[in-house]
Amino acid sequence: MGVTVLTITHASKKATHSTFQGVDITSENMGFLGQKIKDPIVGRADLPTNEDQMDSSSGKSRLRYSLSSISNAVSRKRNIIAFWIFGIATNFPFIISLSAAEDILNTKTDAVTGGNQNITKSNLTFQEEDKYLQCTPTSTGAILLTAILPDLCVKILIGSTTKQLPYNIKAFLTACFTIASFLVLAFSNILWLKFIGVVFASIGSGLGEITFMSLSCFYHKDVISSWSSGTGASGILGSIIYAGFTSMGFSSESCMLVILTVPIGLLATYCFMLKPDVKEESKDDMETAQILKKERKYMTLKEKAKSIPQMLPYLIPLLAVYFGVYFILQGLIQLLYFNSQILTKKEQYRWYQVVYRIGAFISRSSVKLFQVKRLYLLPLIPFANIVLLVLEIYYRFIPYLWIVMFLVFLDGFIQGISYVNTFYCITNELEPEFKEFALGLATASRPIGIVIAGGLSLPVHDFICSLNLKM
Repeated sequence: MGVTVLTITHASKKATHSTFQGVDITSENMGFLGQKIKDPIVGRADLPTNEDQMDSSSGKSRLRYSLSSISNAVSRKRNIIAFWIFGIATNFPFIISLSAAEDILNTKTDAVTGGNQNITKSNLTFQEEDKYLQCTPTSTGAILLTAILPDLCVKILIGSTTKQLPYNIKAFLTACFTIASFLVLAFSNILWLKFIGVVFASIGSGLGEITFMSLSCFYHKDVISSWSSGTGASGILGSIIYAGFTSMGFSSESCMLVILTVPIGLLATYCFMLKPDVKEESKDDMETAQILKKERKYMTLKEKAKSIPQMLPYLIPLLAVYFGVYFILQGLIQLLYFNSQILTKKEQYRWYQVVYRIGAFISRSSVKLFQVKRLYLLPLIPFANIVLLVLEIYYRFIPYLWIVMFLVFLDGFIQGISYVNTFYCITNELEPEFKEFALGLATASRPIGIVIAGGLSLPVHDFICSLNLKM
């Protein structure tokens, strides 16, 4: 019996298929019950057969594919988180500039009056203050213009001339301008230096937005939603952080030093968290990546001019929405206060800002739930609110503060819907070779609308205040 087993075993070492006493002997049926026969002399299993090698190779391939899929999924999640951080960090300087507007204007008060903080206080009695509309000497639109005009210049002039500048340099410049703005606002005690700090913040915000929005076309389309959600979150985080620190007794200057961590975090995210060369799954995304990465060419001025008309259906509604909501936010809201409320006039204004930011944040995170294709319908809502709120200022027919709060929340919601769906439609509807230019150009619609709103809010504010309206 031992000889028979030995014969079969040595035969199997020479060939993987043989016949012994009329029985077919293969690598799979050797031994009893299909078990492989051990060599009693060497004490080990037979050498692997061709089928074993094929199975092993197939298993390794499946393992490599599985590991590659896991790696791509992890990279995609990291990039989505990275663009969410980019959205927060890019919009943060603009939010802080508006939140600190009162403190910045107090610098002027200190310089002119030697520390008197009450130059805007009315000389009327308490009863007279309740009877007539009270106005500040200067509209908050002045700070808005200072915070948005450099942003607009960056996107129109610099944005169109730095296409060949590497993204890592533009990201570094974004962080540098933001850091410089916070340092100037923290350490300067002169008004014009404060405004230079606001200008630096505006430049950093504008350069960051046009940089990262253009960069997004090299990644999965979900980063657009993540970016817009981050910009919405920055509105809530920025206003709450600034108000919270100052309410706890920290000075405005100390708050500026604390939030220096935001631009530093932006640089760290870009250098260590963002994963390049993401492999996209869809055919359209692969086509976009091939055109933009492998065969990338820069559009001439003539080509850009010819492509603008097909972009207008995306740009004009976005501009109109931003004009409407910021005209309300900076031109009308400070006149829409209610007497005999738990909240004071200043507190009502701050809560209007918070409610607006909450609405924008919620809607900027909604593109995965639903999309709006008819962008031209969105400006109708803020325009209708302008008419309604102007009539409220004149006739005071709205009885409750929460009704106006809801209208402001609705404006923020529409602004976020318009923002995220404009970029989402550009990403999914335009030809791949136009996407990068279109995304960069679309970012200019926002500051143009805000500039028009800020410029118009100044004379409108002064005109309404000159009427000496009764409450």
